[in-house]
Amino acid sequence: MPVVKTTKAKKEPIKKKADVEEEEKEPRELIQAVIRIAYPEATSVIEVLSDMPFDTLKKKYGTARLKDEVMEVSVGVDWVNEQLAYRTSDLAYFTSMLIPARYIQSIRGYKDEG
Repeated sequence: MPVVKTTKAKKEPIKKKADVEEEEKEPRELIQAVIRIAYPEATSVIEVLSDMPFDTLKKKYGTARLKDEVMEVSVGVDWVNEQLAYRTSDLAYFTSMLIPARYIQSIRGYKDEG
């Protein structure tokens, strides 16, 4: 009877592949307010989306409007051309923007109905 040499393969631990995710600038957060801005001599009024709570924006606006100051607001930006996102479907992330309080026409709370 011939001798058959058997070798056992060494079991190596299974290496997990690193999860590769696309880098995002900031996580997409919940929209909480819509701000209408009417710049002087502009042809239209723009609406921007914000992740700041409505009550916080209202207080910030009240203070800045009384003192005729510029206020910092968090606004939504789209991925395509990195301009202001006017629709929720275009929204990619939020960034800060300075707006003179006198140009803010209205601030309203946002309720997602979808």
